[in-house]
Formats: sequence, C-alpha cells, structure tokens
Amino acid sequence: ETPYAYIWCGRPDRTAEVLDAVRRFRYAPGEGGCPGNNDSGGTSSWYVWACLGLYPLTGTPYYLLSSPSVDRAEIAFRSGKLRISVERESPSSIYPAAYVFNGRKLAGPWIGVDELERGGQLEFVLSDTPSLETFTTPQWY
Repeated sequence: ETPYAYIWCGRPDRTAEVLDAVRRFRYAPGEGGCPGNNDSGGTSSWYVWACLGLYPLTGTPYYLLSSPSVDRAEIAFRSGKLRISVERESPSSIYPAAYVFNGRKLAGPWIGVDELERGGQLEFVLSDTPSLETFTTPQWY
C-alpha cells in the first residue's frame, strides 16, 4: 500500500512514478522475477492490480486508481463487467490527467467498490507530465 500513500499527500504523480518503476525494475520473466515472498500470492496479485491501475484498499469500501501499464482490460465481477481503457498522450505516458467512469469525470483517484463492481467503462487519461492541480485528496479516511 505504500506507493498509494502519495494520494493522501495530493501527489498521485508520485504514486505513478513509484508504481511504474516497481513494475519495470522489480518484476521480470524467469527465475527470481517476482520479488519477495509470494507463498500466498500477495506479491503477484499486487502486480496484477498495479498493471490494471487499480488497488483494492484493504479495510475500506474503495479502490484506489493509479496509472495502468496495460492499454485495455476487462474484469468480470459478480455484479457486472468492468471495461478498462487507457488514453495516453504518448506511449511512455504514466501521469494521471483524468479518470472517467461511465462518462463521469472522477474528483480524485478513487472509486467506491459497489460502484466499480457493478461494471461499466473506466477510462484512464495519462499524460507525459505531472499535474499537481488535477485531483483532490480523499476525505473519507
């Protein structure tokens, strides 16, 4: 959860930078490609969630949003299918510029579990440069 703490500091750009670096430099194909102890699958599941741009925040009814490394994905929840798409300024864009769920721009990098798991379209808009004025910080902690 540590990289996501930047969200409460109003710095989702730093979350994006840390996640990008961890995905690229700590995970690799082959032996030793999954860092740490993965006996229960926690390390590999973190990687999957990070690649999707989502993080189920334990003990809360929220998913945190970051910047995916995939361009599109689908997740079948019990209540509906979530379609994820990513619009990038360039192929190397990692900084969040907007999050749009079912046509509605989200105020910050989070969404309720109930809302997201009903399904729909989640669009990540990523930029080449960070914007510190884009999002509000969560007030639900």
